[in-house]
Amino acid sequence: MTQEQTEHRRMIAMAMYVARGIVKDQLKRQGIRLVDVEAKAIGTMAMAYITTHPEEVYAEVKARLATRVPPTPAPASKSLELLTN
Repeated sequence: MTQEQTEHRRMIAMAMYVARGIVKDQLKRQGIRLVDVEAKAIGTMAMAYITTHPEEVYAEVKARLATRVPPTPAPASKSLELLTN
């Protein structure tokens, strides 16, 4: 997988994460408890939100990815210690 494909997948995943959060906030404001809504329904509503508000969602995604600190890999010796313990 190329770097461009990886970045695209990261954007898609983050867009769904952002959209699900927006949908959950809207449901809460309407007085609907999240435990009363199936996760699949929230996912479907999130996809619909991305379709109808793509600029808003992707602007939030780009802002989050710009401020995100990439994970630092553990030194090789630490990794081996974790596997042997």
